Amino acid sequence: MLKPKAGAALCGILIIVQSFIHRPALSEEFWWYVRSDAFCWGVLLGYLSENKEKFKKLEPTFLSNKKMSFFLFSFLLVVIATPQLMYGCSFYVSIMSLASGVLVYLSSYDSGYIPSSGKLKQLLVKIGDYSYSLYLVHMPVLVVIYNYIP
Repeated sequence: MLKPKAGAALCGILIIVQSFIHRPALSEEFWWYVRSDAFCWGVLLGYLSENKEKFKKLEPTFLSNKKMSFFLFSFLLVVIATPQLMYGCSFYVSIMSLASGVLVYLSSYDSGYIPSSGKLKQLLVKIGDYSYSLYLVHMPVLVVIYNYIP
């Protein structure tokens, strides 16, 4: 096990290094499939959340404004869900992992910074419950479908 500062430094280095690797969106290149920077953002968030005082100081209370939180949430979803718009951008995967990390960060406060209620909230919780396993298996499934199913 790494000490928290060493682990956070390693994650930061991995995020920075991967942001300079050409990983065009939706390509068949090897680097499109390498997305460990997203895991590193999650690990950094875990390290941050261990220090309750720092975590509380970094709470985005400005998102208590529902219009602001809805705008940010919508923007982040568009960034994540539309890789076609940034097909030529070599660092899109890094942008997508950062946007996903911000969503996880906002969700970690459980203070309504992610706008949802009722059925929408239930749907988002379900998606969140399954998202990690889907994240792990979606690329191998796509490779099998593209290469072995006519």
